[in-house]
Amino acid sequence: MSYLIHSSPSTDIENNTMPTIRLPPTPASNSSLEPTGCPPTQSWCMYTPVIHLAQYITTDILIGVGYPTCNVMSYTLYSKILGPKPQGVYMGWLTASGSGARTLGPVFVSHFYTHLGPRWAFSVVCGIVLGAIILLSAMYKRLITFSVHQGRMGE
Repeated sequence: MSYLIHSSPSTDIENNTMPTIRLPPTPASNSSLEPTGCPPTQSWCMYTPVIHLAQYITTDILIGVGYPTCNVMSYTLYSKILGPKPQGVYMGWLTASGSGARTLGPVFVSHFYTHLGPRWAFSVVCGIVLGAIILLSAMYKRLITFSVHQGRMGE
């Protein structure tokens, strides 16, 4: 079975995950028709199942709620660990590393996605998150909040 979308008489995009459906071309505002869907040049398109709307909406909500929550908690915990020391440089490094990840992350993930497909791209992201959890677990005992009672003022 193949999923065929006719965007113009000479351009067909195939995806083997859906039954054959023929759709009329969609008129574009600039009078040129662009192909949509999974390009046949990416071999993983022929065997990767489609993502359903419910899956997309669920993950969109989880990411939309989870990212800001984790970001705020990370900054809060980091500032508590630093204590009353001048935090500007340390918070600047934390912000710079987050900005670097948001800049370079999509480049690397899109490279994996284009060449190997979504399963590899998501697996790489899950591997990075697992590595961060392992690193956090290994350093957990060193993450001590500042306390005047512990006599840590001179650090």
